[in-house]
Amino acid sequence: MRELALRNNSERQQTVLVFLFNHMNGVKKDLYELNQLKSLPFRVRCCADASLLKKYSVTDLFNKTGIDDWISIKELEREKKRIDQIYIPILPFSVANDLINFDDTRIVIRMMLWALMSGVPVAVCPNGINPYHQSWREAGMDQGTSLLKREMHQQLQKIKGYGIQFVDSTKSYVTIFKEINSTMRKSRIITEENVTRIAFSGEQELVIDEKTIITPLARDIARKQGIEIIEKRGDSQNGNGYRGWSGNRN
Repeated sequence: MRELALRNNSERQQTVLVFLFNHMNGVKKDLYELNQLKSLPFRVRCCADASLLKKYSVTDLFNKTGIDDWISIKELEREKKRIDQIYIPILPFSVANDLINFDDTRIVIRMMLWALMSGVPVAVCPNGINPYHQSWREAGMDQGTSLLKREMHQQLQKIKGYGIQFVDSTKSYVTIFKEINSTMRKSRIITEENVTRIAFSGEQELVIDEKTIITPLARDIARKQGIEIIEKRGDSQNGNGYRGWSGNRN
């Protein structure tokens, strides 16, 4: 019933997918803090990696996080177009390494690469692979060589360059998600789902501003549906059909 209600809303509720992974430093504190997300005004869905499910059952994870909206790894492909934001509160080495090497063997990595290529925001808490974070000292794992720490830090910088947003772990989850949601609203992202909805309504024009990002697939659907994309810059307004600005392709 909740899904039907969300589908029927003209203003679809923003949906954030939280990926949860196991980590050598532990995850208990992060899991319990996810309880804060229940008070937020958008839909939060969780997906647990196989490595975490070896340690906790879905029932255990529900009891620890208080979140009852869970999606399995196998459902990701089918549900991905309903996701507006991806957040990873516990980033392990394997995820960073697979992203850097574009290793899409795992469905989770394919999902993240799809999001990055489609303009869907991806945010992570980088502490899991930040060798200079206090959590490593607290775990007694800050004795690595300078080369090891430098390599770990370079991995962080590389995935940040891919467009992944880093969040400040000293802030509460509520603050983090409100900031993410604010960023999403300021930098509006038009996906294929948005364009399909516009076509279904019978509209022939899509007016955007310079902060709006249109995914490549959304542009293709606009072209096929004959929807004119009109871009507003300051006080001016220019119709550019469905071809997009030659110097401003997002």
